[in-house]
Amino acid sequence: MIETGGESYLVRGTEGLEGEWVPYAVVYPDGTEFRVEPFGQDGFQVFDQAGEWVLPPAVMHVGLGKKIRDPDSLRYFPADIAAASDEAFHQPNGSVGFFLLAVALFIFNWCGFRYEAFQRFLFHISPSNLMVSDPEPSDFYFFMCKVGGALGMVVSLGIFFAHAL
Repeated sequence: MIETGGESYLVRGTEGLEGEWVPYAVVYPDGTEFRVEPFGQDGFQVFDQAGEWVLPPAVMHVGLGKKIRDPDSLRYFPADIAAASDEAFHQPNGSVGFFLLAVALFIFNWCGFRYEAFQRFLFHISPSNLMVSDPEPSDFYFFMCKVGGALGMVVSLGIFFAHAL
């Protein structure tokens, strides 16, 4: 049972072959019933009571968040209701790779911002210092390490909140 917008939609699985996705029967509040069959990796095919294939309604996006839909079409497409009813079809939030990238980038930039020993280490491994005897970083270098570290932490937080959650 899916409830949205004050309406209740009944979703029940039907018999399928073992090891396959089973088709769903989606019953609308007015009694209209659709058969929804999983198709491919994460798609669906929808059939009405007569067994005819049902296409998703055309929706035009106008401006920010405004949609124009056909007034005769269903408010919620049966495939969307079936996907909402089964956790196997939910899209996971975030990405482990972006999470690890954001954390590593934040730690690197925090060290570059906070620790003078880390700043000196980065200065001495720079290839531009290989031809100079006894190079020493300037005060401007240390200042730019702090600025770069602060900006890098902001970027890593942006990656974290945009892609890792």
